Amino acid sequence: MTEKRLKFGISTACLYPMETEKALETLGEVGVRRTEIFINDITELEDPIAQRILEIKERYQMEVMAVHSCFCPMDHFLLFSDYERRKKTGFLAYEALFSLAARLSAPFVIFHGDRADRPTSPEKYAVILKELSDLAAKHGCLLLQENVFYTKCGNTEFLAAVQQAAETPFPLVLDTKQARRSGVDPAAFLARFSGRICYLHYSARDEKGDCRLPSKDSVQEDFFWQRVGEEEAIRCVTLEVYRDAFSLPKELCEACDRMQNVYQNATGKEILSWNQTA
Repeated sequence: MTEKRLKFGISTACLYPMETEKALETLGEVGVRRTEIFINDITELEDPIAQRILEIKERYQMEVMAVHSCFCPMDHFLLFSDYERRKKTGFLAYEALFSLAARLSAPFVIFHGDRADRPTSPEKYAVILKELSDLAAKHGCLLLQENVFYTKCGNTEFLAAVQQAAETPFPLVLDTKQARRSGVDPAAFLARFSGRICYLHYSARDEKGDCRLPSKDSVQEDFFWQRVGEEEAIRCVTLEVYRDAFSLPKELCEACDRMQNVYQNATGKEILSWNQTA
């Protein structure tokens, strides 16, 4: 039986505020063949922009590993309100996102969820997440909850309580910088939610901050990557940094090479690289 290989890619979010289709084309031009597409506006869910995104993806023979929701800042308002009419609107909005993900053959859709300062219970959160996950499944997508520090699921205790309240524990994205901002070591997060993490957003930490490119001066985190290699559920790793972390797009490719090398040296496992044609 062929061993499953971890996929590495680079997010269009790295080039924000460049328009999404231009960011995707920029990555394609520098040889990126695996990516996550961060949708930044509702107009990008429909043609002509959605068609343009699809054409760029196909021209460069890219694999879209995930689509990131453009509704993240509004999740609390659209989905977790008690105003039922608006909740229905929120589900319609997310259905358009799932439809685009299916069109791009993206298996995962990434979700932030309710804000940390709101009173939503783990039980209510689990019900809404189940409803949204079922809708995603109708479009062939798997909804992944991310551990964003300013959301309720940035708190690992709340996240664990939601998992316990759910009929079936739901799949997760681990973002390393978000874990650190929540005061949680990423390796400890892996251990606590072992078997539920399908996807990683990775950025390095150095003296300049917690959202940096992996470099010779960055912490190599061999132990972290060894733990990643032990997690069979993890299918994809996406390099995701802010625009001030680099000067030229080619630096993203160089950094992703370093990230891949650290993983391979730590685990001895084969991968599917950011520059391998889908």
